[in-house]
Amino acid sequence: MASAPVVLAVDAGSTTAKTQFFDAGGRALAPVVRSRVAIAADGTADPAAFLASVEAAVDEALRRWTAPVDAVALSCAWHGLVGLGADGRPTTPLTTWSATGPAVVAAAVELRRRLGGADAGGDGPPAAGAPRAPNGPGGGGLLVAVRRRTGAPVHPSFPAARLLAEGGRDPAAFAATVRWCSIGELLEGRWLAGAPGPSSSMASASGLFDQEARTWDADVLEAVGLRPATLADVDDRPRRGLAAGYRDRWPALAGAVWWPALGDGACAVVGTGCDVPAVAGRRVRASLTVGTSAAVRVLAGPAERAARPAGLFAYLLDADRVVLGAARSNAGNLVEWLSDVLRFGEGGDPVALVAARPPGAHGLVAVPALAGERSPDWPPAAVGSVSGLHPGTTGLDIAQAFLEAAVCGLADGVDSLEGAVGAPLILVGSGRGLASSAAWRQLVADAAGRTLIPSRVEEASARGAAVAALDGLGWFTRPPDGPDELDGEPLSPDPARAEAFARLRRPS
Repeated sequence: MASAPVVLAVDAGSTTAKTQFFDAGGRALAPVVRSRVAIAADGTADPAAFLASVEAAVDEALRRWTAPVDAVALSCAWHGLVGLGADGRPTTPLTTWSATGPAVVAAAVELRRRLGGADAGGDGPPAAGAPRAPNGPGGGGLLVAVRRRTGAPVHPSFPAARLLAEGGRDPAAFAATVRWCSIGELLEGRWLAGAPGPSSSMASASGLFDQEARTWDADVLEAVGLRPATLADVDDRPRRGLAAGYRDRWPALAGAVWWPALGDGACAVVGTGCDVPAVAGRRVRASLTVGTSAAVRVLAGPAERAARPAGLFAYLLDADRVVLGAARSNAGNLVEWLSDVLRFGEGGDPVALVAARPPGAHGLVAVPALAGERSPDWPPAAVGSVSGLHPGTTGLDIAQAFLEAAVCGLADGVDSLEGAVGAPLILVGSGRGLASSAAWRQLVADAAGRTLIPSRVEEASARGAAVAALDGLGWFTRPPDGPDELDGEPLSPDPARAEAFARLRRPS
């Protein structure tokens, strides 16, 4: 290895694949290369088309880079699922967290019943417009135990429910599947010699993995009707050796070490310098991202790891470190839908238009769950709706109602996470939405009623994957100024707007 190692980070997200090179200090060495990934609006993709779209970003990065590459780090969207047959070819479409159609919702409800659940609810307080019973003791002791062990409730966004749905959709394909894979395994199985198992990080976001026993959860597998042999053993070891078809295509990576794929949310925590574990009573940096969806996450301390608080998710960064957080399913995807449906026209940015209006200046009640909804409420069958329409209602009124409801939901997640860790959160913002839009940043700060620190990191998940690999390989040189050098100028909430958002969130 050269004295100054170079890491290629590959971030396969749910909208875009990104590649970027980093040095031993986690500093970017070249511009980001982006490729739109081939995932449809319903959260599904043809696996071959998805692979090709990610590989296009790798091809372009290597075309521009001529120096040696010492390691490759993968960041992948959590919750992906695809089946492979005995010949290694896909037996099912690739599905993601947003593939929450009626069949998957029904499967989640049925899976809850099989695990002893008495209702079809989530495990947090009711969301506006989606009342239901909580996942408490009345929901069944086994169901609560499974949520604790896996760090996730039974919910349509997780592979556990989609597996049950796949069995009903195409029993022959289900029976012909010899291995079920995450996105990380799909990429590594294509690119690397052999077929390594998932990392702890990728397995932990499946709803199938017992984080306490560090194995696949027997109760969930039995309830789904899944043969344990179709899930590879978790493997956190570094990998080497390109598959035959890629040694000629990517010769610069032939000798590189491949760090196991990590979940993109965990990588965002590391990439924004929020990887100091939470300690009760001490202010803690929280990674808040707004991209296709939105989330707020912290690295948990031992007490928070043990608790795995209800309403929040608890996935793994690696075998020993837990990421606690809340995720909202509608953010950038909601903006795209509003732009397409309400036809704001060229240059008509719904977020900027909404941020220029007084909060609540529409008289509408909206539920922005177009792609379903996740924590802290976890409603299994959430759909979008708007009420209070009248002849004077405008398209901008509707856009404002939806966007304000979305940022209020994100603010609810911040509150839930802050309560769970018992410490004030320092919000560090990243993701395409916050990076590209001052209006998004102001909306989030005002709705949360907290100062937001925009991250200077262009692609937090890509950097986080690189830093995790560097750290795991013993190559990382921490910046002398700590995470402060990654931070932009803090943005304070506008007091009057923050008060108005507080009234919207807590109507009398």
